[in-house]
Amino acid sequence: MTDNGTIQTSPLAADIPEIKNYIHDKLTGRTVTWWTPNREPYYHWHRTHTFKDVPPV
Repeated sequence: MTDNGTIQTSPLAADIPEIKNYIHDKLTGRTVTWWTPNREPYYHWHRTHTFKDVPPV
């Protein structure tokens, strides 16, 4: 998720067809209604600690 509540997926996820079709293509760019500036520290942590390696297959 970006710092304004828009969903983003790992670019690595697009390399796996099942993930690309069901997650990447359908969720990327949507805005999450439960994102708030007060919750941003959690999402910031998540962004900096996730998407480090290729997803397992």
